Amino acid sequence: MSPIPDLDQRTRALDPAVSFVVQDARRVLEALRDSAGPKPEKSHAALTWELARSVRDRGKSLGWDPTQNPARLCILTIDSLSASLTRQMPWLSRLGGPPDILEDAEDLYAEAAR
Repeated sequence: MSPIPDLDQRTRALDPAVSFVVQDARRVLEALRDSAGPKPEKSHAALTWELARSVRDRGKSLGWDPTQNPARLCILTIDSLSASLTRQMPWLSRLGGPPDILEDAEDLYAEAAR
């Protein structure tokens, strides 16, 4: 048995053919492209359209089109954003560096509950 209980899931997540990161980055670009057209009627789609339209407008005001140069976009998960901020401000985070990723966080859960 593997020492990492979710090794199969992690391996699948790293497969670029099915990675959620690749799919989400594509979905963002599709929303940006769709925002050039008419606003959808459904509320969720309309909100996505409004947000994407705002990004397009901001890019246009800065002289670039995010759909033509998507490498300029910084798309992060909340975990990667948090880790990035921690690396940038180790003193303020009081960690002294990036936090470690633990396989078994039971002790930390117990400490947080205390």
